[in-house]
Amino acid sequence: NIGAFDTYFLKFTDTLPTGMELAGGDTSSVKVTLAYTSDGNSYSTDITGNPSVSIGTSGQRLVIAISDLKQVNPAVDKTAVVTVEYKAHLLDTAAIGQEGNQNSAVLTYASDPVSTVAGSGSWDSPDPTGTASTLEGSHKTRTCTWKVDLQKVDKQTHVPLKGAKYT
Repeated sequence: NIGAFDTYFLKFTDTLPTGMELAGGDTSSVKVTLAYTSDGNSYSTDITGNPSVSIGTSGQRLVIAISDLKQVNPAVDKTAVVTVEYKAHLLDTAAIGQEGNQNSAVLTYASDPVSTVAGSGSWDSPDPTGTASTLEGSHKTRTCTWKVDLQKVDKQTHVPLKGAKYT
């Protein structure tokens, strides 16, 4: 019950496969939203620019840390849903075929309302509260990509059309 916490730390660590990169090569496509219910009404707020939310990268890792979700919005309770969205592009080095490109995410969160203390929440700090739990392993996706070789040909003769382009 998040209501029992004075502060609530969350960290998402998403490791992109070597065949993918963040759109633009930076964190500009990252969006963090907070949805919750209060007094029978549903709310959804973009919290990306909130001072408690830090976003950073290290190699293929994208890390979003929320130093204190309750500071972002004191009204959050067990109905709160934090969503992290971003855009990524496949690179020429992406795996082609059924093997796919494995993406994994780890969620680290405050787990002890009694001993949790506010921490730095910096994007690369391991656990600013000292009382975090981690969910690993089950948060994996696989992006499969296929190579297609197309050629424009004459309708009657089936001879390749020299200089033809696709748009």
